[in-house]
Amino acid sequence: MLRTALALLLLAAVTALTAGCTPGERAAVAEYCKDHADYCAELEREAHAYARGAPLPAPAAQPPAAPIALQPAAAPEALRTWAQGQAHSDDPAAVLYFGAEATYAAVAAGMQRSGGYQVAATGLTSRPGGWLLNARLLTPPPGAMVTMALTNPIGYFQLPPLTGDVRVELTTDAGRFPVTNQEFWSDNFRVLRPSQAGADSIRITGAARAFEAVFVVQVWAGGRQLLQLPVQTSEGGPAYGAFSTVLTLPGGVPVGAAVHYLTESAKDGSLTLELSLPVMPSS
Repeated sequence: MLRTALALLLLAAVTALTAGCTPGERAAVAEYCKDHADYCAELEREAHAYARGAPLPAPAAQPPAAPIALQPAAAPEALRTWAQGQAHSDDPAAVLYFGAEATYAAVAAGMQRSGGYQVAATGLTSRPGGWLLNARLLTPPPGAMVTMALTNPIGYFQLPPLTGDVRVELTTDAGRFPVTNQEFWSDNFRVLRPSQAGADSIRITGAARAFEAVFVVQVWAGGRQLLQLPVQTSEGGPAYGAFSTVLTLPGGVPVGAAVHYLTESAKDGSLTLELSLPVMPSS
C-alpha cells in the first residue's frame, strides 16, 4: 500500500532501506508529498523513531465483521447531513460516526467528470493503534449511459463497533492514497483530528452539543490522564456549538497522546466518553 511505500522511502533517509517500493510507488510518493506535507512529515517522524529502535504500537484486534454497504436511506441521518456539504467539494473526504451499536462511515471520492461512479469498501484491517478502512472508486463501464454533469460519489458503510484511530484510504485509477480530510462524529460531537500546535500544546476544533454549552476534554498518554478541562462552545444544546481552543500541557505533548471528548450529565454531573482520538504530531 502507499503508506507502506511512503514509510519505506522516508526510512531510507536514515537506513537506505527501499525494499518493497516499486519505481511507480516512488514517483507516486514524490508527487503526493508535494501536496500533503503534513502527512508525509508524520510518516517521516515514525520512520526515524523506528530506525532508532522504537517499538511499533501493538495492533488492534481483528474486527468481527467486514464493512457492509448501505443505501443512503439506511445510513444515519448525521452521515446524510455531512454528505450534503460535500456536493461541490473537489477533494476526497470521509466522516466516521461512532454510534452505540456500530460505527458508520461515509467516504466521498471528490468531484468526477460524470455520473456512474461508485465508492465501494474493499476491507477493514487492523493497523498500529487502530484501524484502516480501504475504499475504492469504481468507474462506470465503457458505453454506460450516465449523466454528463459533475458528481461527487459517496459510499455509506456500516462497520463493527470500533475504538481507537480509524483512517481511510481511497484507491483510484491514479493509485492508493490516504484521505486526509477526515472528520469524527458521535451523538454529541463533530470534530477534526486534534493536532499538536506546539511542543506543549494541542489544538482541538469542532462542534459539540453540550449542556449549558460546556463539555469536558481529557488528555491521556501511556495509560495516565495528563489533563482535564471544561471547554466552552458557542451555544448550548440541543444545538451544536462551535469550539476551537488550544490545550496546554506544561510537561510537553508526549508521543502517543490522545484527546478524550466527554459529555456531562445534566442530572448528576457524571461524564460519558464519546470520542477518543490520537493527536496528530506537528510538522
